Amino acid sequence: MKSITTILTCLLITIVSGVSFSQVEKKTIKKEVRMEVVNGKKVLTIESAIDGKVTTETFTGAEAEAKMGELQKNEKMNLKGEKKEVKVEKVDGKTTLTITTTIKGKESVEVYTGAEAEKRIKEMEGKEN
Repeated sequence: MKSITTILTCLLITIVSGVSFSQVEKKTIKKEVRMEVVNGKKVLTIESAIDGKVTTETFTGAEAEAKMGELQKNEKMNLKGEKKEVKVEKVDGKTTLTITTTIKGKESVEVYTGAEAEKRIKEMEGKEN
């Protein structure tokens, strides 16, 4: 009876410590780009949501054209019907980056882990600035 109690106690301690030490850190990034013509002027609106915190940038006229050109050049994107979802997770100190791109209904998924994920995140942050 003592050995069963000892084994069950050790098992319980192992499970509790494993759960308490494994940490999951999720970062959700969503970016929406809209180009509209308002009163004959082009207006570019960029909404970024990072973990629920929303920021909005608005550009008009020539400034909107320049920013749109910069975005297209940096991301090499076709803005007609494109959706990009970026998900960053840290589990036990290991980073996983998942980029889901949907273009005209066709979805592609890129997954990076470890150092490769960190490198890709830095590249994406560099393009954003």
